[in-house]
Amino acid sequence: MRTTWKLGLILLLLLPAIWLVRLLFLRPFNIDHFFDRTFILYALDSPEYLSASRLLDQYGVNSHRRHLDDISVQALDRAQRFLAQTERTFRAYDRSHLDEAEALSYDVFQWHLRSLQDAVGPWRFHDYSVNQMNGVQNDFPRFMQEVHEVESKNEARDYVARLYASRDKFDQLIEGLQIRKDKGIVPPDFILDRVIGEMRDFISVPIRENMLFKSFEAKLNASSLKDKDRKIYLEGAEGAMRDAVYPAYTKLIAYCEELRKIASSDAGVWKWPNGAAYYRYALAQHTTLDLDPEAVHQLGLKEVARIQGELRTILQQQGYPASASLGETLTALAAEPRFYYTDDAAGREQILRDYQTIIDEAIQGLGNFFVSMPKVPVKVERLPEFQERTAPSGSYSHPSIDGKRPGIFYANLGDIKNTVKYGMRTLAYHEAVPGHHLQVAIGQEVKSLPLFRRELQFTSFVEGWALYAERLAFEAGLERDAFDTVGRLRAELFRAARLVVDTGLHAKRWTRDQAIDYLQAQGGVPLAQATREVERYVVIPGQACAYMIGMLKFLELRSKAQQNLGPKFDIKAFHKLILENGAMPLALLEQRVDQWVTKLL
Repeated sequence: MRTTWKLGLILLLLLPAIWLVRLLFLRPFNIDHFFDRTFILYALDSPEYLSASRLLDQYGVNSHRRHLDDISVQALDRAQRFLAQTERTFRAYDRSHLDEAEALSYDVFQWHLRSLQDAVGPWRFHDYSVNQMNGVQNDFPRFMQEVHEVESKNEARDYVARLYASRDKFDQLIEGLQIRKDKGIVPPDFILDRVIGEMRDFISVPIRENMLFKSFEAKLNASSLKDKDRKIYLEGAEGAMRDAVYPAYTKLIAYCEELRKIASSDAGVWKWPNGAAYYRYALAQHTTLDLDPEAVHQLGLKEVARIQGELRTILQQQGYPASASLGETLTALAAEPRFYYTDDAAGREQILRDYQTIIDEAIQGLGNFFVSMPKVPVKVERLPEFQERTAPSGSYSHPSIDGKRPGIFYANLGDIKNTVKYGMRTLAYHEAVPGHHLQVAIGQEVKSLPLFRRELQFTSFVEGWALYAERLAFEAGLERDAFDTVGRLRAELFRAARLVVDTGLHAKRWTRDQAIDYLQAQGGVPLAQATREVERYVVIPGQACAYMIGMLKFLELRSKAQQNLGPKFDIKAFHKLILENGAMPLALLEQRVDQWVTKLL
């Protein structure tokens, strides 16, 4: 009896140890634990993601705050080995033994794992790591301003340490650029011109007037640190800017100037080695569907024609002549002074206030479409000024996992013409509520999902939802007049034209000028905006196609559910199903909606 009792006690003590060993080092018993472990281990290699998500900060773990991401070839090799080991462990799970929720996570994880393996494997150097949209050189100051918090001595010290860390990261960046150059992957001359000009502007100001220093100073002033401590850290930041940041940018500028000498003006990735195969991969990555570029191009032409017809009808009702082309009418409309704010500080402040009002109204006016609104708020802020020349009219930064940092809708206020009044509602609905902020924040709040599913954001799902949200706001009666509808349709036309232009550039060998001309003539997009947009598609192939393709899929799934369910269809339940399952590839979303419909029949 005593022996049996002892054996039972030993077993009782061993079981937790076995469970812990399997959780940390082998194959966890629970597949959700495997998902979370994998996500955390992968995230540990990105100090910048850890800061942005506050994944560890919320538990007091913050050693990552002194570091920037390692972008060296060695880091890519480590990631490749890690993903190969992850795949071996993943394959040991039998999908047929999983419940419905676990099986969906299995499918989402499998898709994303393959995507990551492709990104660090065959296509690891098929990109422009220096570009005007999300290149390392502009991500760094944006990250430091938006993400790195300064509320304590340690956080101030870590800010300075990260300024010094830019030196190594930019050296790694140049190493990667050289590898790409050797492979024949060099940014077009007009992209390098943008980037070089942006970087020159960035370091042309005295250090204490640079946004990195001024942002740090503002954060220190808002903290509880004593004056003498603030002075010490500001002096440290000034030294880091002088000895590390400015020299790093100067070195990168010189390298890009050398690249510029051999760069061509060819805009598409067709010029790269295996360029056609890469573009199909890029389309699949962003749309999460296996699409033929020519089919996407034809879909774009079809959607452009449909939306143009709707716009012509409304504009004629508002007194605009039927004899003019749509492009001419939209261009004339965009030139009318009544649709713009005053080009001064007061006008820009009013834009921010009006955007916030639009968002607040949407939160109050969507009760018939959603079960609940996100707990985390969304703020409207001006885009950092150094980005204004090349950035789009608006963008969104999602909240941290712990909710400490809110969602932020950034408005580009550099050129007052970026903000046309009849387009503001559509942009706010897209970037904030019921668009990106609603979708991302609600997904983060579903604690029953594995961590990776709360954090992953597939382009076609995220951007497709945001474009769908623009139409949903119209259905909810949030548009105030006919010109708001013009603004929405103009934005939708813009997304349809992207299908044509993106495939034109990368599959049909369009020139930059051809693409700009198309956006102006068929989309009524002003020259400056059309230029920015085309240059965006040049450096992020396939991404622009995800918006319209995603929206059409959401509308298709909703329509199919309505037809099958009839009076049983509930729009609030439909949206709850979509949002509370997190972002996922569109084919998996369709399976999920079909299962939901079947259960309700």
